[in-house]
Amino acid sequence: MTLEGLFYLDGSPVAIEIENDKISGIQRSDARKNDLYLAPGFIDNQINGYVSVDFTRSDLTVKDVARATKALWRVGVTTYMPTIITSSPEVMLKSCAALAQAMQDDEIGASIAGIHLEGPYISPEDGYRGAHNLQWVRKPDWDELQRVNEAAKGALRQVTLAPEWDGAIEFIEKCTETGIVVALGHHNASSQRIKSAVDAGARIATHLGNGLANVIGRHENPL
Repeated sequence: MTLEGLFYLDGSPVAIEIENDKISGIQRSDARKNDLYLAPGFIDNQINGYVSVDFTRSDLTVKDVARATKALWRVGVTTYMPTIITSSPEVMLKSCAALAQAMQDDEIGASIAGIHLEGPYISPEDGYRGAHNLQWVRKPDWDELQRVNEAAKGALRQVTLAPEWDGAIEFIEKCTETGIVVALGHHNASSQRIKSAVDAGARIATHLGNGLANVIGRHENPL
C-alpha cells in the first residue's frame, strides 16, 4: 500500500510504503498528487478521558479504552498516556488493571505508552487541588504506589505530585530510581522545595500555571 501527500516539514511530495500495517519506506516523490499533509502522530502524556470515557473508573473496560483510543486516532493522537486522577485505592487499582489489559490488545495496545497517575499525592489546598476530590488526597505512599504499579503490570510511567508533602523528596528519588517520571503539579511548593524536587529527579510539570489558586503571591508562588 502506498500513501502519497506532502511532507509536513517542507511541503514537498512524498510517498509512504506500508507493509503489514507498518511503514516500510518513505521516498521523495516527483509529482504532487494531492494536498494531504503527511506527518507523525501527536503524542499526549495526559489524557484523563475522551468521548465520555473516564479512565478513572472501577468498571472501566478494554472496550471503553478502545473507543477512546480510536476517537483519538481520528484527531491525530497516535500515542498517549491514559491518566488516572485522585481517587480511592480500589478505583486506582481497578482502573490500572483495565488499562494494563488494554495495553495487551492487538488493535490498540501500541498506542498506549504507559499509565500516568495524576494524584492522589497532590496539594489538599483549595485552588491548587483543582477538581480533584479532597476526600482522596493523601501524602506520597511508596507501598501504595508499588501496589498500583503491580496492578498496572509495571506500566506506570509518570506520577504527578506536590513536592511540599513530608517524604515527597525521598518518594521522588525512589520513583526516579525505578524509571517512573515525576511531574510537579497541583502544588504550592516554594522555589527551594521545587529545586530539591528537581535535584531528586523530578523532570516535568503538569498544568503549570493552570494548577494554581486564583490568587497567588507576586513573588512567592510555584511559577
